[in-house]
Amino acid sequence: MKEVWRYFNERLEVSDLGNVKKDGKLIEPGHGEVYNYVCCGSKQYRIHIMVAEMFPEICGEKKPYYHAHHINRNQRDNRAVNLIWLSPSEHKRIHQLEDGVSRPVKAYRFDGEKAHLIGE
Repeated sequence: MKEVWRYFNERLEVSDLGNVKKDGKLIEPGHGEVYNYVCCGSKQYRIHIMVAEMFPEICGEKKPYYHAHHINRNQRDNRAVNLIWLSPSEHKRIHQLEDGVSRPVKAYRFDGEKAHLIGE
């Protein structure tokens, strides 16, 4: 399958595989404490947010206050197939499952595939 690129803004492009180009050139992301990011001008962008916003047919439509969740819990894996928009309460329940605090959550990616979340 060919990598798909979309313009995020006038200088940045993002791919469905989580790669980023700045001014047409592939760039290496910065590695924050938790998330990968890129800088453009004085702004810093988290790559998983960029991918989830630009590939709604895979990740779903962003709604106000929704979080982009990494399905496999690897916060460096910014492929569109690994991201899904969740409400804050759904997102919190999923992460609570890691500590055995809550009940399972079932979710489906917006391309129709089941998102295999923890606790299932």
